[in-house]
Amino acid sequence: MFGGVGTNNLVELLSLWSFLKFAIIFRVTKLKVYGDSKLINDWITCKAYVNNLILLQWGQRTLGCKNSFDRITFQHIYREINHIADMYTMSKLGTTS
Repeated sequence: MFGGVGTNNLVELLSLWSFLKFAIIFRVTKLKVYGDSKLINDWITCKAYVNNLILLQWGQRTLGCKNSFDRITFQHIYREINHIADMYTMSKLGTTS
């Protein structure tokens, strides 16, 4: 697996990168990003080091996106209290499309 056995770190990192790229395309200058992956949040705020080569490459691309914003903040939201996002998660709805 790309992100390590039994993990979804690559998918979460790619989701963040995609989100930031869309914000850049739509010329967003100020952004608050909330995420329930503490590890991804720590990587993007440089509180932790990425040691997987594939994750490192995508992590660097994602970090590079930060420079496109006048102001950007990242905040970790614990999964237990992230019920609003969970309502819209396809895997929780039992759908595949």
